[in-house]
Amino acid sequence: MINGYTDNGEPDAGLLLYDQMKDLGLTPNNETFRLLFSACASVNSIQECFKHFKSMKNDYNLDPEIDHYFGVINVLGKSGHLNEAFEFIENIPFEPTFEIWESLMNSARIHGDIELKDRAMEFLQPSIALHKLHLLNQSASNMLEGKKNKIYEYRNRGRWP
Repeated sequence: MINGYTDNGEPDAGLLLYDQMKDLGLTPNNETFRLLFSACASVNSIQECFKHFKSMKNDYNLDPEIDHYFGVINVLGKSGHLNEAFEFIENIPFEPTFEIWESLMNSARIHGDIELKDRAMEFLQPSIALHKLHLLNQSASNMLEGKKNKIYEYRNRGRWP
């Protein structure tokens, strides 16, 4: 429901639904928080985003995953808090992914911060090769199910980029 509200331009209703869910004693899970961050990004609510991010661990003993960190970065980037987004990225407990640097770079470009866009691009460069390799490996083998429980395998014999 939170996702439905957010996708249909009513993220405030999604956030209100979450509060009602808590009042009923329902326990949120990792997916609930991912959707909350998306709603927070839609309303540019940094404060609410960080409140939920902290409550994951403190109130529900859930460890934030990469999607949750990505969600917070999107909230910060979309609302124009680019330096805070960069600092947040520097403090995440794992190596930032291609998608994280790309998100910061795109937010910086949208908000006209060319210096930060270039800085994010520097961090992004080493990840681009790994990202392309990952995409290539995903498309290298395509498994299709056939009739009578048979599986046919088709391989991509393309050249390396």
